[in-house]
Amino acid sequence: MRISTVAVLLLVLVALAGCGADDGEGEPDGALSVEQALDTQAGERVVVSGNLLAQGGEVRLCSALAESFPPQCVGPQLLVEGLELDSLDGLETGGGVMWSDRPMRLHGTLGDGVLMVSQNAPS
Repeated sequence: MRISTVAVLLLVLVALAGCGADDGEGEPDGALSVEQALDTQAGERVVVSGNLLAQGGEVRLCSALAESFPPQCVGPQLLVEGLELDSLDGLETGGGVMWSDRPMRLHGTLGDGVLMVSQNAPS
């Protein structure tokens, strides 16, 4: 009887640990995902987290990157304006494309699928 009670308690603890504190509202650090930013009212100041991809003078914040070379945006994406790429660390380059392997946080104002960056945030 004691062993089955301990086993049940362990299963409950494992299940609770898997739930975490994520309430589904954005990234764990409080930033909006690209998908959430696209649903946000224009003119709002936000912090958005996503993978950066720059190609042909156009910069995008992507919800994910394809595992191709060079990578491409997959899924929802925001056009980014006002970002100084030279000020960012950790960008990869190849095939005429510049990208971030890990999500970056950008501060800015939203408007019609565009994130106007006001400052680069530490990633």
